[in-house]
Amino acid sequence: MSREHVESVVVNFIDSPVPEVLAVSGPWGVGKTYAIRKIIAAYQGKQSLKHYSYVSLFGAQSIAAIRTAILTGRRTLPIQAEDEESRREKVAKRFPLRELVNQIREVKNFGISNVVVAAETIAGAFVKHTLVCLDDIERLSEKISIRDLMGLVSELKDQSDCKIVLVLNEDQLGESKPDFERYSEKVIDQKLRFALTPYEAARLGCSEGTPLRDIALDYMERLEFSNIRVIKKIERSLKMLFPVVENRSDSLKNQLVVAVCVFAAALYETGRAGFPKIDELVKFNSVLRRFQRVDENARDRAPEPEWIVLLDRCGFTNCDEFDLAILDAMQSGFLVGSGLDEQATAFDAIARREELNAKFSDAWHLFHDRLDVSASDLVKAWSDAIDEGAIVIDPVNLNSTVRLMRQLGFDAAADAAIESYIEQRRGTPRIFDIDHQSRLGDVDDERFRQRCFEELRNSRREFTLQAAAEMIIANEEWDEAIPPTLAAASPEEMTMLLKQNQGPMLHRLVEGILRARGTPEENEIVRQTMIASAKIIASESEINNIRVQRWGLRLQEDPDPQT
Repeated sequence: MSREHVESVVVNFIDSPVPEVLAVSGPWGVGKTYAIRKIIAAYQGKQSLKHYSYVSLFGAQSIAAIRTAILTGRRTLPIQAEDEESRREKVAKRFPLRELVNQIREVKNFGISNVVVAAETIAGAFVKHTLVCLDDIERLSEKISIRDLMGLVSELKDQSDCKIVLVLNEDQLGESKPDFERYSEKVIDQKLRFALTPYEAARLGCSEGTPLRDIALDYMERLEFSNIRVIKKIERSLKMLFPVVENRSDSLKNQLVVAVCVFAAALYETGRAGFPKIDELVKFNSVLRRFQRVDENARDRAPEPEWIVLLDRCGFTNCDEFDLAILDAMQSGFLVGSGLDEQATAFDAIARREELNAKFSDAWHLFHDRLDVSASDLVKAWSDAIDEGAIVIDPVNLNSTVRLMRQLGFDAAADAAIESYIEQRRGTPRIFDIDHQSRLGDVDDERFRQRCFEELRNSRREFTLQAAAEMIIANEEWDEAIPPTLAAASPEEMTMLLKQNQGPMLHRLVEGILRARGTPEENEIVRQTMIASAKIIASESEINNIRVQRWGLRLQEDPDPQT
Protein backbone atom coordinates (compact mmCIF):
# COMPACT_ATOMS: atom_id res chain seq x y z
CA MET A 1 0.00 0.00 0.00
CA SER A 2 1.44 3.36 -1.01
CA ARG A 3 1.95 6.21 1.39
CA GLU A 4 -0.49 8.30 -0.66
CA HIS A 5 -3.20 5.69 -0.14
CA VAL A 6 -2.47 5.47 3.60
CA GLU A 7 -2.63 9.24 3.92
CA SER A 8 -5.84 9.40 1.88
CA VAL A 9 -7.56 6.80 4.06
CA VAL A 10 -6.45 8.43 7.32
CA VAL A 11 -7.33 11.98 6.20
CA ASN A 12 -10.77 10.91 4.97
CA PHE A 13 -11.30 9.16 8.29
CA ILE A 14 -10.29 12.25 10.28
CA ASP A 15 -12.28 14.58 8.03
CA SER A 16 -15.60 12.96 8.87
CA PRO A 17 -17.32 13.88 12.16
CA VAL A 18 -19.14 10.53 12.20
CA PRO A 19 -17.99 8.36 15.16
CA GLU A 20 -15.98 5.44 13.74
CA VAL A 21 -13.05 3.17 14.57
CA LEU A 22 -10.05 2.69 12.26
CA ALA A 23 -7.45 -0.01 13.00
CA VAL A 24 -4.00 0.52 11.48
CA SER A 25 -1.85 -2.60 11.68
CA GLY A 26 1.69 -3.35 10.54
CA PRO A 27 5.04 -4.78 11.69
CA TRP A 28 7.16 -3.01 14.29
CA GLY A 29 9.39 -0.31 12.91
CA VAL A 30 7.57 0.39 9.64
CA GLY A 31 6.59 3.86 10.82
CA LYS A 32 2.90 3.44 11.68
CA THR A 33 2.96 5.75 14.67
CA TYR A 34 5.31 8.22 13.01
CA ALA A 35 3.18 8.45 9.87
CA ILE A 36 -0.19 8.61 11.65
CA ARG A 37 0.93 11.35 14.02
CA LYS A 38 2.52 13.27 11.16
CA ILE A 39 -0.68 13.06 9.09
CA ILE A 40 -2.78 14.22 12.05
CA ALA A 41 -0.34 17.04 12.83
CA ALA A 42 -0.59 18.26 9.23
CA TYR A 43 -4.39 18.00 9.07
CA GLN A 44 -6.04 21.35 8.41
CA GLY A 45 -9.58 20.24 7.55
CA LYS A 46 -12.69 21.82 9.08
CA GLN A 47 -15.13 18.89 9.14
CA SER A 48 -13.59 16.74 11.84
CA LEU A 49 -14.01 16.70 15.59
CA LYS A 50 -12.49 19.60 17.51
CA HIS A 51 -10.15 17.71 19.83
CA TYR A 52 -7.37 15.14 19.50
CA SER A 53 -5.59 12.91 22.03
CA TYR A 54 -2.76 10.43 21.53
CA VAL A 55 -2.16 7.70 24.16
CA SER A 56 0.36 4.88 24.18
CA LEU A 57 -1.05 1.87 26.04
CA PHE A 58 2.42 0.62 26.88
CA GLY A 59 2.53 0.44 30.68
CA ALA A 60 -1.12 1.40 31.25
CA GLN A 61 -2.42 -0.43 34.34
CA SER A 62 -6.18 0.08 34.09
CA ILE A 63 -8.99 1.24 31.82
CA ALA A 64 -9.53 4.18 34.19
CA ALA A 65 -5.89 5.21 33.74
CA ILE A 66 -6.39 5.15 29.98
CA ARG A 67 -9.43 7.41 30.32
CA THR A 68 -7.39 9.86 32.38
CA ALA A 69 -4.53 9.79 29.87
CA ILE A 70 -6.94 10.54 27.02
CA LEU A 71 -8.31 13.59 28.81
CA THR A 72 -4.98 14.99 30.02
CA GLY A 73 -3.45 14.54 26.55
CA ARG A 74 -6.26 16.28 24.70
CA ARG A 75 -5.40 19.06 22.24
CA THR A 76 -7.39 21.17 19.81
CA LEU A 77 -7.74 19.95 16.23
CA PRO A 78 -6.35 21.09 13.83
CA ILE A 79 -3.22 21.04 15.96
CA GLN A 80 -1.98 24.56 16.54
CA ALA A 81 1.56 25.79 16.05
CA GLU A 82 4.01 25.10 18.87
CA ASP A 83 3.88 28.69 20.12
CA GLU A 84 0.07 28.73 20.31
CA GLU A 85 -2.04 27.32 23.09
CA SER A 86 -5.75 26.85 23.37
CA ARG A 87 -7.56 28.04 26.48
CA ARG A 88 -8.16 24.43 27.54
CA GLU A 89 -4.43 23.61 27.15
CA LYS A 90 -3.48 26.56 29.33
CA VAL A 91 -5.97 25.45 31.98
CA ALA A 92 -4.63 21.90 31.78
CA LYS A 93 -1.16 23.19 32.56
CA ARG A 94 -2.44 25.08 35.58
CA PHE A 95 -4.59 22.19 36.83
CA PRO A 96 -2.93 18.95 35.70
CA LEU A 97 -5.57 16.25 36.22
CA ARG A 98 -3.20 13.34 35.70
CA GLU A 99 -0.88 14.56 38.45
CA LEU A 100 -3.85 15.16 40.73
CA VAL A 101 -5.14 11.62 40.23
CA ASN A 102 -1.68 10.17 40.84
CA GLN A 103 -1.35 12.09 44.08
CA ILE A 104 -4.78 10.92 45.25
CA ARG A 105 -3.86 7.33 44.36
CA GLU A 106 -0.88 7.56 46.73
CA VAL A 107 -3.17 8.02 49.70
CA LYS A 108 -5.62 5.23 48.82
CA ASN A 109 -4.28 3.15 51.69
CA PHE A 110 -5.90 5.62 54.07
CA GLY A 111 -9.36 4.40 53.08
CA ILE A 112 -10.30 6.83 50.33
CA SER A 113 -9.56 4.75 47.23
CA ASN A 114 -13.10 5.53 46.04
CA VAL A 115 -11.92 9.11 45.49
CA VAL A 116 -9.56 7.79 42.81
CA VAL A 117 -12.43 5.97 41.12
CA ALA A 118 -14.51 9.11 41.22
CA ALA A 119 -11.76 11.26 39.76
CA GLU A 120 -11.09 8.82 36.94
CA THR A 121 -14.81 8.53 36.24
CA ILE A 122 -14.97 12.30 35.94
CA ALA A 123 -12.05 12.14 33.52
CA GLY A 124 -13.98 9.69 31.35
CA ALA A 125 -17.05 11.91 31.35
CA PHE A 126 -15.08 14.83 29.90
CA VAL A 127 -13.83 12.85 26.90
CA LYS A 128 -16.38 13.88 24.26
CA HIS A 129 -16.18 14.59 20.52
CA THR A 130 -12.48 13.70 20.38
CA LEU A 131 -10.25 12.02 17.82
CA VAL A 132 -8.47 9.43 20.00
CA CYS A 133 -5.34 7.57 18.87
CA LEU A 134 -4.60 4.45 20.98
CA ASP A 135 -1.15 3.08 20.18
CA ASP A 136 0.90 0.00 21.21
CA ILE A 137 -2.13 -2.24 21.74
CA GLU A 138 0.05 -5.35 21.46
CA ARG A 139 2.01 -4.07 24.49
CA LEU A 140 -1.09 -3.86 26.66
CA SER A 141 -0.56 -4.77 30.33
CA GLU A 142 -1.74 -8.21 31.46
CA LYS A 143 -3.99 -6.36 33.90
CA ILE A 144 -6.12 -5.12 31.00
CA SER A 145 -7.89 -7.58 28.73
CA ILE A 146 -8.56 -7.02 25.06
CA ARG A 147 -12.24 -7.43 25.90
CA ASP A 148 -12.12 -4.51 28.37
CA LEU A 149 -10.13 -2.35 25.95
CA MET A 150 -12.55 -2.98 23.10
CA GLY A 151 -15.37 -2.17 25.51
CA LEU A 152 -13.76 1.21 26.17
CA VAL A 153 -13.36 1.81 22.43
CA SER A 154 -17.02 0.94 21.83
CA GLU A 155 -18.07 3.27 24.66
CA LEU A 156 -15.96 6.15 23.30
CA LYS A 157 -17.52 5.68 19.89
CA ASP A 158 -21.16 5.12 20.81
CA GLN A 159 -21.59 7.17 23.98
CA SER A 160 -18.97 9.91 23.69
CA ASP A 161 -19.19 10.50 19.91
CA CYS A 162 -15.45 9.95 19.49
CA LYS A 163 -13.46 8.72 16.52
CA ILE A 164 -10.77 6.19 17.44
CA VAL A 165 -7.60 5.18 15.60
CA LEU A 166 -6.10 1.92 16.89
CA VAL A 167 -2.41 1.45 16.04
CA LEU A 168 -0.98 -2.03 16.54
CA ASN A 169 1.14 -4.91 15.32
CA GLU A 170 -1.55 -7.53 14.96
CA ASP A 171 1.03 -10.27 14.49
CA GLN A 172 2.38 -9.62 18.00
CA LEU A 173 -0.87 -9.87 19.92
CA GLY A 174 0.00 -13.39 21.04
CA GLU A 175 -2.71 -15.08 23.09
CA SER A 176 -4.87 -11.96 22.83
CA LYS A 177 -5.23 -12.24 19.05
CA PRO A 178 -8.36 -14.48 19.05
CA ASP A 179 -10.13 -12.04 21.40
CA PHE A 180 -9.07 -9.09 19.26
CA GLU A 181 -10.42 -10.74 16.11
CA ARG A 182 -13.67 -11.66 17.89
CA TYR A 183 -14.43 -8.18 19.23
CA SER A 184 -13.00 -6.22 16.32
CA GLU A 185 -15.78 -7.51 14.08
CA LYS A 186 -18.30 -5.62 16.21
CA VAL A 187 -16.22 -2.57 17.11
CA ILE A 188 -13.86 -1.75 14.22
CA ASP A 189 -15.40 -0.09 11.15
CA GLN A 190 -12.30 -0.08 8.92
CA LYS A 191 -8.94 -1.86 8.85
CA LEU A 192 -5.78 -0.59 7.18
CA ARG A 193 -2.66 -2.70 6.67
CA PHE A 194 0.29 -0.30 6.91
CA ALA A 195 3.29 -0.92 4.66
CA LEU A 196 5.57 1.46 2.78
CA THR A 197 7.95 0.93 -0.10
CA PRO A 198 11.65 1.65 0.61
CA TYR A 199 11.28 4.80 -1.49
CA GLU A 200 8.41 6.06 0.67
CA ALA A 201 9.92 4.92 3.97
CA ALA A 202 13.20 6.74 3.31
CA ARG A 203 11.42 10.00 2.51
CA LEU A 204 9.12 9.70 5.48
CA GLY A 205 11.79 8.75 8.00
CA CYS A 206 14.73 10.90 6.87
CA SER A 207 13.69 14.45 7.66
CA GLU A 208 14.37 17.55 5.61
CA GLY A 209 17.59 19.23 6.66
CA THR A 210 19.44 15.95 7.22
CA PRO A 211 23.02 16.39 5.91
CA LEU A 212 23.60 14.64 2.57
CA ARG A 213 19.92 13.66 2.53
CA ASP A 214 19.57 13.27 -1.24
CA ILE A 215 22.51 10.86 -1.39
CA ALA A 216 21.23 8.98 1.66
CA LEU A 217 17.74 8.56 0.18
CA ASP A 218 19.27 6.96 -2.89
CA TYR A 219 21.33 4.43 -0.94
CA MET A 220 18.56 3.66 1.56
CA GLU A 221 16.34 2.76 -1.38
CA ARG A 222 19.09 0.62 -2.94
CA LEU A 223 19.45 -1.26 0.35
CA GLU A 224 15.64 -1.55 0.59
CA PHE A 225 15.22 -0.05 4.06
CA SER A 226 11.60 0.15 5.21
CA ASN A 227 12.10 0.29 8.99
CA ILE A 228 11.60 3.88 10.13
CA ARG A 229 13.53 3.32 13.37
CA VAL A 230 16.59 2.25 11.41
CA ILE A 231 16.21 5.17 9.00
CA LYS A 232 16.10 7.51 11.99
CA LYS A 233 19.33 5.97 13.30
CA ILE A 234 20.94 6.60 9.91
CA GLU A 235 19.74 10.20 10.10
CA ARG A 236 21.28 10.66 13.56
CA SER A 237 24.58 9.16 12.41
CA LEU A 238 24.74 11.49 9.41
CA LYS A 239 24.10 14.51 11.61
CA MET A 240 26.85 13.42 14.00
CA LEU A 241 29.44 12.58 11.31
CA PHE A 242 28.78 15.26 8.70
CA PRO A 243 30.98 17.98 10.28
CA VAL A 244 34.04 15.81 9.56
CA VAL A 245 33.38 15.77 5.80
CA GLU A 246 31.55 19.08 5.40
CA ASN A 247 34.49 20.83 3.74
CA ARG A 248 35.96 17.77 2.04
CA SER A 249 35.61 16.10 -1.34
CA ASP A 250 32.34 14.83 -2.79
CA SER A 251 33.79 11.32 -3.06
CA LEU A 252 34.49 11.27 0.69
CA LYS A 253 30.96 12.50 1.44
CA ASN A 254 29.56 9.76 -0.76
CA GLN A 255 31.71 7.15 0.98
CA LEU A 256 30.46 8.37 4.36
CA VAL A 257 26.83 7.91 3.33
CA VAL A 258 27.41 4.46 1.83
CA ALA A 259 29.27 3.27 4.93
CA VAL A 260 26.63 4.60 7.34
CA CYS A 261 23.80 2.93 5.41
CA VAL A 262 25.61 -0.39 4.96
CA PHE A 263 26.72 -0.54 8.60
CA ALA A 264 23.17 0.33 9.74
CA ALA A 265 21.90 -2.76 7.90
CA ALA A 266 24.40 -4.99 9.73
CA LEU A 267 24.03 -3.29 13.13
CA TYR A 268 20.25 -2.97 13.26
CA GLU A 269 18.78 -5.37 10.65
CA THR A 270 20.83 -8.56 10.70
CA GLY A 271 17.77 -10.68 9.96
CA ARG A 272 16.67 -8.83 6.84
CA ALA A 273 18.14 -9.95 3.52
CA GLY A 274 20.43 -12.24 5.47
CA PHE A 275 22.71 -9.40 6.51
CA PRO A 276 25.55 -10.82 8.63
CA LYS A 277 26.76 -9.47 11.93
CA ILE A 278 29.05 -6.49 11.72
CA ASP A 279 32.34 -8.39 12.21
CA GLU A 280 31.59 -10.54 9.17
CA LEU A 281 30.47 -7.57 7.10
CA VAL A 282 33.68 -5.71 7.88
CA LYS A 283 35.64 -8.62 6.41
CA PHE A 284 33.58 -8.64 3.20
CA ASN A 285 35.78 -7.95 0.19
CA SER A 286 34.42 -8.32 -3.33
CA VAL A 287 37.89 -8.89 -4.83
CA LEU A 288 38.70 -11.58 -2.28
CA ARG A 289 35.28 -13.21 -2.70
CA ARG A 290 35.65 -13.41 -6.45
CA PHE A 291 39.11 -14.86 -6.01
CA GLN A 292 37.74 -17.52 -3.65
CA ARG A 293 34.94 -18.44 -6.06
CA VAL A 294 37.41 -19.12 -8.88
CA ASP A 295 38.05 -22.57 -7.41
CA GLU A 296 34.36 -23.35 -6.85
CA ASN A 297 32.64 -25.72 -9.24
CA ALA A 298 30.21 -23.63 -11.27
CA ARG A 299 27.64 -26.43 -11.13
CA ASP A 300 27.69 -26.51 -7.33
CA ARG A 301 28.09 -22.80 -6.85
CA ALA A 302 25.20 -21.24 -4.92
CA PRO A 303 23.86 -17.86 -6.05
CA GLU A 304 25.15 -14.82 -4.21
CA PRO A 305 23.26 -14.09 -0.96
CA GLU A 306 20.77 -11.25 -1.16
CA TRP A 307 22.84 -8.99 1.10
CA ILE A 308 25.81 -9.19 -1.26
CA VAL A 309 23.55 -8.28 -4.17
CA LEU A 310 22.39 -5.24 -2.19
CA LEU A 311 25.99 -4.23 -1.44
CA ASP A 312 26.78 -4.50 -5.14
CA ARG A 313 23.93 -2.06 -5.87
CA CYS A 314 25.69 0.44 -3.62
CA GLY A 315 29.13 -0.13 -5.15
CA PHE A 316 30.36 -1.27 -1.73
CA THR A 317 33.40 -3.47 -2.42
CA ASN A 318 35.20 -3.57 0.93
CA CYS A 319 35.89 -1.68 4.16
CA ASP A 320 38.90 0.56 4.57
CA GLU A 321 40.32 2.48 7.53
CA PHE A 322 37.99 5.43 6.92
CA ASP A 323 35.00 3.07 6.99
CA LEU A 324 36.24 1.49 10.22
CA ALA A 325 36.50 4.93 11.82
CA ILE A 326 32.89 5.61 10.77
CA LEU A 327 31.84 2.31 12.32
CA ASP A 328 33.65 3.08 15.59
CA ALA A 329 31.86 6.42 15.82
CA MET A 330 28.46 4.84 15.08
CA GLN A 331 28.95 2.16 17.73
CA SER A 332 30.25 4.52 20.42
CA GLY A 333 27.90 7.38 19.61
CA PHE A 334 30.60 10.06 19.55
CA LEU A 335 33.49 11.22 17.38
CA VAL A 336 36.22 11.57 20.00
CA GLY A 337 38.61 8.66 19.74
CA SER A 338 37.19 7.29 16.50
CA GLY A 339 40.08 8.62 14.39
CA LEU A 340 37.56 9.73 11.75
CA ASP A 341 39.02 13.19 11.23
CA GLU A 342 42.54 11.81 10.83
CA GLN A 343 41.39 9.19 8.33
CA ALA A 344 39.36 11.76 6.39
CA THR A 345 42.42 14.02 6.16
CA ALA A 346 44.60 11.17 4.96
CA PHE A 347 42.09 9.97 2.36
CA ASP A 348 41.36 13.42 0.97
CA ALA A 349 45.10 14.08 0.64
CA ILE A 350 45.39 11.35 -2.01
CA ALA A 351 45.29 12.97 -5.43
CA ARG A 352 43.34 11.14 -8.18
CA ARG A 353 41.98 8.71 -5.62
CA GLU A 354 38.90 7.73 -7.63
CA GLU A 355 40.92 7.38 -10.82
CA LEU A 356 43.46 5.12 -9.13
CA ASN A 357 40.72 3.01 -7.54
CA ALA A 358 39.08 2.65 -10.93
CA LYS A 359 42.33 1.53 -12.57
CA PHE A 360 42.83 -1.27 -10.03
CA SER A 361 39.18 -2.33 -10.35
CA ASP A 362 39.41 -2.31 -14.16
CA ALA A 363 42.42 -4.62 -13.99
CA TRP A 364 40.36 -7.10 -11.99
CA HIS A 365 37.46 -6.77 -14.44
CA LEU A 366 39.80 -8.06 -17.15
CA PHE A 367 40.03 -11.26 -15.14
CA HIS A 368 36.33 -11.62 -14.28
CA ASP A 369 34.62 -10.26 -17.36
CA ARG A 370 36.87 -11.09 -20.34
CA LEU A 371 37.80 -14.26 -22.17
CA ASP A 372 40.32 -12.78 -24.62
CA VAL A 373 42.92 -11.38 -22.18
CA SER A 374 46.02 -13.54 -21.70
CA ALA A 375 47.59 -14.26 -18.30
CA SER A 376 50.63 -12.12 -19.12
CA ASP A 377 48.45 -9.16 -20.17
CA LEU A 378 46.39 -9.57 -17.03
CA VAL A 379 49.46 -9.65 -14.76
CA LYS A 380 50.81 -6.55 -16.54
CA ALA A 381 47.52 -4.70 -15.94
CA TRP A 382 47.67 -5.59 -12.24
CA SER A 383 51.31 -4.58 -11.98
CA ASP A 384 50.70 -1.24 -13.70
CA ALA A 385 47.75 -0.50 -11.40
CA ILE A 386 49.85 -1.31 -8.31
CA ASP A 387 52.84 0.71 -9.54
CA GLU A 388 50.63 3.74 -10.07
CA GLY A 389 48.06 3.45 -7.29
CA ALA A 390 49.36 1.38 -4.38
CA ILE A 391 48.36 4.23 -2.06
CA VAL A 392 44.65 3.36 -2.56
CA ILE A 393 45.00 -0.44 -2.37
CA ASP A 394 44.54 -2.11 1.00
CA PRO A 395 46.73 -5.06 2.05
CA VAL A 396 43.93 -7.61 1.73
CA ASN A 397 43.36 -6.74 -1.93
CA LEU A 398 47.10 -6.65 -2.65
CA ASN A 399 47.37 -10.07 -1.03
CA SER A 400 44.61 -11.49 -3.27
CA THR A 401 46.28 -10.04 -6.35
CA VAL A 402 49.76 -11.43 -5.71
CA ARG A 403 48.31 -14.83 -4.78
CA LEU A 404 46.57 -15.05 -8.14
CA MET A 405 49.75 -13.91 -9.88
CA ARG A 406 51.57 -16.82 -8.27
CA GLN A 407 48.76 -19.21 -9.19
CA LEU A 408 49.23 -18.16 -12.82
CA GLY A 409 52.99 -18.81 -12.55
CA PHE A 410 54.22 -15.20 -12.27
CA ASP A 411 56.14 -15.32 -8.96
CA ALA A 412 58.67 -12.69 -10.05
CA ALA A 413 55.89 -10.26 -10.97
CA ALA A 414 54.20 -10.95 -7.62
CA ASP A 415 57.41 -10.19 -5.70
CA ALA A 416 57.94 -7.01 -7.75
CA ALA A 417 54.37 -5.90 -7.02
CA ILE A 418 54.99 -6.41 -3.30
CA GLU A 419 58.15 -4.28 -3.39
CA SER A 420 56.37 -1.55 -5.35
CA TYR A 421 53.58 -1.56 -2.78
CA ILE A 422 56.00 -1.46 0.16
CA GLU A 423 57.92 1.46 -1.35
CA GLN A 424 54.80 3.54 -1.91
CA ARG A 425 53.22 2.80 1.48
CA ARG A 426 56.22 3.65 3.69
CA GLY A 427 54.57 6.99 4.44
CA THR A 428 51.72 5.09 6.13
CA PRO A 429 53.60 2.42 8.11
CA ARG A 430 50.53 1.37 10.13
CA ILE A 431 49.32 -0.36 6.98
CA PHE A 432 52.05 -2.97 7.51
CA ASP A 433 50.52 -4.01 10.84
CA ILE A 434 48.68 -6.90 9.22
CA ASP A 435 47.55 -8.30 12.56
CA HIS A 436 45.61 -5.07 13.01
CA GLN A 437 44.49 -5.27 9.38
CA SER A 438 43.08 -8.74 10.03
CA ARG A 439 39.90 -6.99 11.13
CA LEU A 440 39.41 -6.44 7.38
CA GLY A 441 40.59 -9.87 6.27
CA ASP A 442 43.59 -12.20 6.30
CA VAL A 443 46.95 -11.63 4.61
CA ASP A 444 48.42 -15.07 3.89
CA ASP A 445 50.98 -14.67 1.09
CA GLU A 446 54.21 -15.61 2.90
CA ARG A 447 56.46 -13.14 1.07
CA PHE A 448 54.04 -10.26 1.59
CA ARG A 449 53.62 -11.08 5.30
CA GLN A 450 57.39 -11.20 5.78
CA ARG A 451 57.95 -7.85 4.08
CA CYS A 452 55.13 -6.23 6.08
CA PHE A 453 56.63 -7.37 9.39
CA GLU A 454 60.07 -6.11 8.33
CA GLU A 455 58.75 -2.68 7.39
CA LEU A 456 56.68 -2.43 10.54
CA ARG A 457 59.74 -3.10 12.72
CA ASN A 458 61.81 -0.56 10.76
CA SER A 459 59.15 2.14 11.04
CA ARG A 460 58.87 1.68 14.79
CA ARG A 461 62.62 2.03 15.22
CA GLU A 462 62.75 5.23 13.14
CA PHE A 463 59.72 6.99 14.59
CA THR A 464 60.59 8.65 17.90
CA LEU A 465 58.38 9.41 20.86
CA GLN A 466 59.05 13.12 20.44
CA ALA A 467 58.04 12.95 16.77
CA ALA A 468 54.74 11.42 17.85
CA ALA A 469 54.26 14.19 20.43
CA GLU A 470 54.92 16.93 17.86
CA MET A 471 52.38 15.50 15.46
CA ILE A 472 49.78 15.18 18.23
CA ILE A 473 50.32 18.78 19.31
CA ALA A 474 50.24 20.16 15.75
CA ASN A 475 47.08 18.14 14.98
CA GLU A 476 47.56 18.67 11.23
CA GLU A 477 48.37 15.15 10.05
CA TRP A 478 48.36 11.59 11.32
CA ASP A 479 50.97 8.86 11.20
CA GLU A 480 50.02 5.24 11.71
CA ALA A 481 53.20 4.77 13.78
CA ILE A 482 51.94 7.04 16.58
CA PRO A 483 49.89 4.45 18.56
CA PRO A 484 52.55 1.69 18.56
CA THR A 485 55.23 4.26 19.43
CA LEU A 486 53.23 5.47 22.42
CA ALA A 487 52.53 1.88 23.45
CA ALA A 488 56.25 1.05 23.36
CA ALA A 489 57.15 3.88 25.80
CA SER A 490 57.93 3.12 29.44
CA PRO A 491 56.36 5.19 32.26
CA GLU A 492 59.73 6.92 32.76
CA GLU A 493 60.00 7.77 29.04
CA MET A 494 56.44 9.07 29.03
CA THR A 495 57.18 11.21 32.08
CA MET A 496 60.23 12.69 30.36
CA LEU A 497 58.16 13.37 27.22
CA LEU A 498 55.54 15.30 29.21
CA LYS A 499 58.19 17.37 30.99
CA GLN A 500 59.95 18.14 27.70
CA ASN A 501 56.71 19.54 26.29
CA GLN A 502 55.59 21.74 29.17
CA GLY A 503 53.79 24.92 28.25
CA PRO A 504 50.45 25.92 26.72
CA MET A 505 50.34 22.74 24.61
CA LEU A 506 50.80 20.29 27.50
CA HIS A 507 47.08 19.63 27.93
CA ARG A 508 46.67 19.12 24.18
CA LEU A 509 49.47 16.55 24.29
CA VAL A 510 47.93 14.69 27.25
CA GLU A 511 44.48 14.62 25.65
CA GLY A 512 45.94 13.60 22.29
CA ILE A 513 47.90 10.72 23.79
CA LEU A 514 44.79 9.42 25.56
CA ARG A 515 42.72 9.73 22.36
CA ALA A 516 45.27 8.24 19.97
CA ARG A 517 43.51 5.48 18.08
CA GLY A 518 45.39 2.21 17.97
CA THR A 519 44.46 -1.41 18.53
CA PRO A 520 42.50 -2.14 21.74
CA GLU A 521 45.67 -3.63 23.20
CA GLU A 522 47.74 -0.54 22.31
CA ASN A 523 45.07 1.77 23.73
CA GLU A 524 45.06 -0.09 27.06
CA ILE A 525 48.88 -0.12 27.26
CA VAL A 526 49.02 3.63 26.63
CA ARG A 527 46.33 4.27 29.27
CA GLN A 528 48.21 2.23 31.88
CA THR A 529 51.51 3.94 30.97
CA MET A 530 49.92 7.37 31.36
CA ILE A 531 48.52 6.38 34.76
CA ALA A 532 51.96 5.20 35.88
CA SER A 533 53.55 8.40 34.55
CA ALA A 534 50.94 10.55 36.29
CA LYS A 535 51.67 8.76 39.57
CA ILE A 536 55.37 9.52 39.17
CA ILE A 537 54.65 13.22 38.60
CA ALA A 538 52.04 13.34 41.39
CA SER A 539 54.52 11.91 43.89
CA GLU A 540 56.95 14.81 43.30
CA SER A 541 54.85 17.42 45.11
CA GLU A 542 51.35 18.14 46.35
CA ILE A 543 50.79 20.74 43.66
CA ASN A 544 51.77 18.25 40.95
CA ASN A 545 49.35 15.80 42.50
CA ILE A 546 46.60 18.39 42.09
CA ARG A 547 47.72 19.11 38.51
CA VAL A 548 47.62 15.54 37.27
CA GLN A 549 44.20 15.00 38.86
CA ARG A 550 42.90 17.41 36.21
CA TRP A 551 43.97 15.02 33.43
CA GLY A 552 41.00 12.78 34.20
CA LEU A 553 43.03 9.65 34.96
CA ARG A 554 41.99 7.35 37.81
CA LEU A 555 45.21 7.13 39.83
CA GLN A 556 43.74 5.10 42.70
CA GLU A 557 42.19 1.67 42.20
CA ASP A 558 38.62 1.27 43.43
CA PRO A 559 38.50 -0.63 46.76
CA ASP A 560 37.58 -4.28 46.57
CA PRO A 561 33.86 -4.47 47.54
CA GLN A 562 34.50 -7.81 49.30
CA THR A 563 37.11 -6.42 51.70
